[in-house]
Amino acid sequence: MISYDTINRSPSTTGIYFLVNNHEIIYIGKAVNIKARLRSHWQNRLLDNKEKSILEESNKITFTTTISEFDAILLEAKLIKLHKPKYNVVWKDDKSFLYIKITVNDVYPKIYIVREENDLSARYFGPFQSSRVARKILITIRQCIPYCSSKTISSRSCFYAQINLCDPCPNFIHKQNILGSKDTTRLTKKYQSNLKLITKILEGNSNFVINHLERKLKKAITGQDYEKAIDMRNSLSILKKLQFSAFDSFNLINEGIVINYRTLIFDFLRIYFGIKKTKYNYRIECFDISNLLNKNVTGSRVVFINEISDKGQYRRYKVGEYSSDIERMASVLSRRFRNEKNYPDLIIIDGGGQQLKPIKRLLNELNLEIPLVGIVKHPDRILSSRDFKQIPVSSHDHFYRLIQQIRDESHRFAKKYHLLLRTRKILI
Repeated sequence: MISYDTINRSPSTTGIYFLVNNHEIIYIGKAVNIKARLRSHWQNRLLDNKEKSILEESNKITFTTTISEFDAILLEAKLIKLHKPKYNVVWKDDKSFLYIKITVNDVYPKIYIVREENDLSARYFGPFQSSRVARKILITIRQCIPYCSSKTISSRSCFYAQINLCDPCPNFIHKQNILGSKDTTRLTKKYQSNLKLITKILEGNSNFVINHLERKLKKAITGQDYEKAIDMRNSLSILKKLQFSAFDSFNLINEGIVINYRTLIFDFLRIYFGIKKTKYNYRIECFDISNLLNKNVTGSRVVFINEISDKGQYRRYKVGEYSSDIERMASVLSRRFRNEKNYPDLIIIDGGGQQLKPIKRLLNELNLEIPLVGIVKHPDRILSSRDFKQIPVSSHDHFYRLIQQIRDESHRFAKKYHLLLRTRKILI
């Protein structure tokens, strides 16, 4: 069985992990943070027979890191199809896996999401274990490179052609052919070229497509075809975001809107703290003090990687005799930075300017330039340590909600430890 020490030595990076039993791969998974995902397997083994069986039968873990989660999704699908691991199949529902199908031998190849590989003349990509993931991949690709999904060819342009997501539309090309247009061959080749680029992306070769579009962009600018250049620029922007930003776990769907928390965090740090360098994973730490009538005083730290809690890095602190919560908080942070060097990208504390100023002084004494914010209650609002002024946010702001969520988790964790110490004292 895999030990917890082995899991703790895993990388905190994006990629694929393989659980192996005597050289046989029994499970393949993808993760934004491999270590956090494996810790989740470990915690869930007590409640889930699948998790228990996977860990008990494994005696080795191997990894493959990827640049982005999009690459990890495509690679996971390829490897599951190649190795057919025991626990990637047995625990599925009666439904089949999902595949992206391209009818490559058609004059106008089409793209569909299907459940079976039953067409020898087509190309299949997958399997994908979630219809949401498969559809999100195609929606994003279609914004970059248009394609057709109509099952039949007619002489009337499809709906997607009207919103530039099917361009050139095979229906339009077909109509031009009937009318004897000389432009038919050029349009057909353009459509087929689009499908080849989409195939490259699904093969995991996004760089090829980026280089191709960059050449077309330069050519359009040189030829002063600025409308085409704008289209190329927009496609490149979408494709680069697809390649280098989080794709599934970090782009959560909230009220029907896809939210990229990584981008929200970077924008906040850039606007309010002048941070210019973007990162793939942002580490946020929130500290809290819990006590009842100055007895059993405890401190706590929770850690979030972007919007995902990393409970393996939560910490509890017994706090000595101090006259105020400000001194207690300073004591906790001093111990944290004395004992650990994995510095956060953002620190959150519960309190306003009165609490922020001494903590800011402490960070300055430690020569640490870490963005620090305080969250003040009744009503909730955020203050910045840069100028100790309130940051304008609304209750509907998704970053603001994330800060509240992290603060609430910090309260919960601190209170849990405080109650534990009180209970122990009562029992003694």
